[in-house]
Amino acid sequence: ALLAAIFFGLLLTRSITRPIREVVDMAQGIAQGDMRGHMRTGRRDEIGQLQSAMADM
Repeated sequence: ALLAAIFFGLLLTRSITRPIREVVDMAQGIAQGDMRGHMRTGRRDEIGQLQSAMADM
């Protein structure tokens, strides 16, 4: 049970941190004048809303 909890915890952490890292990377690119960024926006939660807002910039 402990291994399963660790496994699912890692999956959950990755599902949150990866999209946020993509948003940060895109924001840093925009700050440096690179407007060519592209972002996937398939999520329907708050992270998806953040990704959509960044993609619209």
